[in-house]
Order: sequence, then C-alpha cells, then structure tokens
Amino acid sequence: MKVRVNGNKQAAVSAPKNYDDVPGQGRISYLKETPVTTPKTDVGHVLVGEKRGMGAAMRGSSFRCS
Repeated sequence: MKVRVNGNKQAAVSAPKNYDDVPGQGRISYLKETPVTTPKTDVGHVLVGEKRGMGAAMRGSSFRCS
C-alpha cells in the first residue's frame, strides 16, 4: 500500500537570480557579499572604576565589570 503525503509531486524549481523584478519599476539588484573586519573578541577587558554618591559609599568604593 502506498501512502501519499501532501498531494502531487513538486513542480520544477526556477533557477536562482541575483535581482528582483518589480512589475512597473524594473529590476533591483541584490547586495553583493563584502568582507567586513570585526573587533577581536578572544581577549576580554576588565573595566575598573570608582563609585560615586552616598549609596555607593555604603556599598564600597570601587567596582569591576568584564
């Protein structure tokens, strides 16, 4: 016994293109891939600072965040 799922066979798929054809406006090219430099994230930085204000004085005088 054959079980058919989702009806008929899929139709042929069109070839990929690098533009979009907008009716009445013409073709719009897709963006091309360009390499971009990114910052290094393998080395962490620790920020050290001094707290300010009366509430900070009650909790300590400095802080660290990474």
